[in-house]
Amino acid sequence: MDTNPPSPDPSSDPLPPSPGAPPPPPPAGTPPPAPGGAPQSYLPESLGPTAAPVIESNADERNWAMFCHLSCLAGFLTFFIHVPIPGLMNAVVAGVLWSLKKDTSAFINDQGKEALNFQITVFIGGLICFALAFVCIGFFLALGLAVATLILGIIAALKAKEGVVYRYPVCLRLIK
Repeated sequence: MDTNPPSPDPSSDPLPPSPGAPPPPPPAGTPPPAPGGAPQSYLPESLGPTAAPVIESNADERNWAMFCHLSCLAGFLTFFIHVPIPGLMNAVVAGVLWSLKKDTSAFINDQGKEALNFQITVFIGGLICFALAFVCIGFFLALGLAVATLILGIIAALKAKEGVVYRYPVCLRLIK
């Protein structure tokens, strides 16, 4: 009978390898290293094509795209001067900003259309909330819509300022 304990499996050993030892193999599913040893970015095939397209832009173009997304603030400013249709000014401001600069840059065109489509979606949601105000639920829905509009608009503006193509998670893309 053997009284020696079994030797531990070296692959499950949490200790680092000794100096001069070859590096451990990469985990399964990782891509091979790029030439020169530099890390490479990748998307696993299971995620599919989820990366946003890249559109080259300069600082001025990113600022205009950011202003298009910040058109969500127009509704909050005009709320205090009693514009009767909720969300109308958001769509008007986004549409004006987009139409002024859409021909000068692909990035402004893309982000301006995205902002305008989102503000049209907010406008439609505002009309639904207005109609539901008569059954006492519209006020609460409008409050949620306002908070979501503000948060998503700020996130989109920050992404546009970084030069990242942003897509709103809930948006009717009526303008192509």
